[in-house]
Amino acid sequence: MEYFNDALIELIEGNPEQDFWLHGELKALPDYQFFAKVYDCKSNHGLKGSRISKLEVFRIGDHWNRWPEKHQCHTVAHYDRGWDLKPSLFKFKDRQAVRIILRAFKNEI
Repeated sequence: MEYFNDALIELIEGNPEQDFWLHGELKALPDYQFFAKVYDCKSNHGLKGSRISKLEVFRIGDHWNRWPEKHQCHTVAHYDRGWDLKPSLFKFKDRQAVRIILRAFKNEI
């Protein structure tokens, strides 16, 4: 069963078969990581009607450090059943990171 598109993201922490919260990084943008609360089914409360109900996307200063410390990362987007911090219109990579994560968790289980 495909829980996410592993060509787009790599999970660092969490098991999609049993955990709601997942920590991962984007393969195309290795300096971006995310925490996401992902359900099996799409929802009206999900980001653009997706399976993702909560999402934090951040950019890592040193992308070789897979475990970001607060002082080494910058939150670029935050969604908690609504946008708390939208990705900047002027930062293409920030918006692209959110789009990649949405595509990675597109399908229902």
